[in-house]
Amino acid sequence: LSIPPGYTRMVVVLSFRLCYSCRMSEEECKVLARAMVGVWVNYGFEYMEIQDMYKKERMGEGKGMDNLSLMNMRRLLHCRLTAKVEQGFYKPKSFGFSKLIDLTIYYFENT
Repeated sequence: LSIPPGYTRMVVVLSFRLCYSCRMSEEECKVLARAMVGVWVNYGFEYMEIQDMYKKERMGEGKGMDNLSLMNMRRLLHCRLTAKVEQGFYKPKSFGFSKLIDLTIYYFENT
């Protein structure tokens, strides 16, 4: 992929993944991927912040932690997203936070 790392690339990768794993049209996948990445942007999460969190979690795996599913990162992101909703941010209705987190981790594992 010739798109540099960042939220734009994340939209493309998530869209492809959704097309592969869901029974939606390509256009529906693009719209959903943009909405998902839009949560990170609108909630104030910096791309580098999520990327660093992923890298730190990956480094921790080699230190006696068998954490292949990155559960600590999943929990932390879910708590932070929920806290944003409690602060008054709009909670998306077309997808859940778990799906967003799963696809975000998929993105970092495959880019």
